[in-house]
Amino acid sequence: MAVFIAKNAGIAFMIVGAITLLGGILTIILPIADVEGYSDRDIAYFIILAIGEIIAGLLYFIYGRRANAGRITKQIDVLTQFVKVVGLAAIISGVFSTAASIYPDIDLGTFFAGAISSIIIGVILLVISILIKDGRKSILDKLLWTALLIAFLSLFLISLLEILAVDNVVAGAVGVLTYVFMVILLFEPEVELSMGIRTEENL
Repeated sequence: MAVFIAKNAGIAFMIVGAITLLGGILTIILPIADVEGYSDRDIAYFIILAIGEIIAGLLYFIYGRRANAGRITKQIDVLTQFVKVVGLAAIISGVFSTAASIYPDIDLGTFFAGAISSIIIGVILLVISILIKDGRKSILDKLLWTALLIAFLSLFLISLLEILAVDNVVAGAVGVLTYVFMVILLFEPEVELSMGIRTEENL
């Protein structure tokens, strides 16, 4: 069952990676093709934006492929790796999207101020991914589990709103798919046991 969950989570993340990669490629192609709505900015803006999307997409796809290939079998390891990937993707996407938004008048103060929120979220997720695997079951693990649940549900709702508002359908669809699987992983018995949410007697 654990391998089944890991492989399905891997497939989901490979899909997320493929969609994100496609979005990055289209971000470059559409302005070059003079598609309406994509010609009001310099091409460099779209290139910077696309680089962040492509790198994030590759991260999702590579880690998803590892899980799908059976290289990551334990559910807690799948959760840890994917929390790390989401954190890295948040940092990369935030930095590149901020750089793109202030191009060509790049001011380092403005850049860091704009990117700081994504960097903070990403670093927090990276730290959580390390703490999850500290091998100890304590109140901290339960707090981490609860924090992740709240974060993933909140991000899921934000992504869903992006789809419903037709604001950013691609990013919204990627987010919905990502966070649904992250929530499912949190409620897997092995993960709950590892993080002290469930006892062995309740398995």
